[in-house]
Amino acid sequence: MKAKMVYVIAALVLVFSLVAAIMPAMPAAAHPGAIHQDAHNPDCAGISSQRDPSTPAQTADSVKQLIEDFVVASGDGVTAREVVRFLEGDVQERLVKAITYGSEYVFNSAGTGHVSAAALSPSKFVVAYEDRGNSNYGTAIIGDVSGTAITYGSEYVFNSAGTGHVSAAALSSSKFVVAYTDNEGNPDPFYGTAVIGDVSGTAITYGSEYVFNSASTFYISAAALSPSKFVVAYKDHGNSYYGTAIIGDVSGTAITYGSEYVFNSAGTYFMSAAALSPSKFVVAYQDRDNSYYGTAIIGDVSGTAITYG
Repeated sequence: MKAKMVYVIAALVLVFSLVAAIMPAMPAAAHPGAIHQDAHNPDCAGISSQRDPSTPAQTADSVKQLIEDFVVASGDGVTAREVVRFLEGDVQERLVKAITYGSEYVFNSAGTGHVSAAALSPSKFVVAYEDRGNSNYGTAIIGDVSGTAITYGSEYVFNSAGTGHVSAAALSSSKFVVAYTDNEGNPDPFYGTAVIGDVSGTAITYGSEYVFNSASTFYISAAALSPSKFVVAYKDHGNSYYGTAIIGDVSGTAITYGSEYVFNSAGTYFMSAAALSPSKFVVAYQDRDNSYYGTAIIGDVSGTAITYG
């Protein structure tokens, strides 16, 4: 019995040592990014989990306490199976936890499409969307966060016409850009357009709308490169559905664009752009001419010029 107990204690101490050693190297949970879905794919949904937000020291102390509480009565035997069950149960539960949610908070009590959210700060975000309860107008709203509670400001229309393929990106804690398809010219073409929003509290004021592609434009994705520069990737119906990107420079609420740069000379769908640095971005997309494979490419930015790998 004594030998068995020594074996069990040694095994548990070893596990604790390993946990304490690896916890500092565990990566922090990723900052939630904006997710936007196309109206053609309304059933898409995501499930995610993240590590316990406790510090490595707190987690290690928690596991240590579990080991100290692992009691075997005098005269009882302990099998290897029981040790494994303990390690796979209580210890693992302390290391990894599923994400927990607060309540749901409605920001638009009407049909809502082409939704895109962007974080302005740790306690404030903007949501841009197509408001089907208001003539499909492009609209945005500010949400303030306290714990898991959300309070909203008023809704502010940025495009008084049919609006689709909306993508919002934060430029700073008080400024954002929204890129979208402007259906004002219904039927085609639906021009690719962007607008700057300035935020004060939960109020939004907009600058003028600036067209970046004078042809029908779909699957739009915007990403901020700096407080005064952003990139927009999109499918250009005016150029054989090619995947294309363009740089926008921001001064106040004014936008000036560079040239358009094709990154995929084939039908390109479901774009998602993300900034890697002020001078580099990645675009992921579906490549129609390559068996609809998921594909990504890096873009390097110099001024408003883009070169691709």
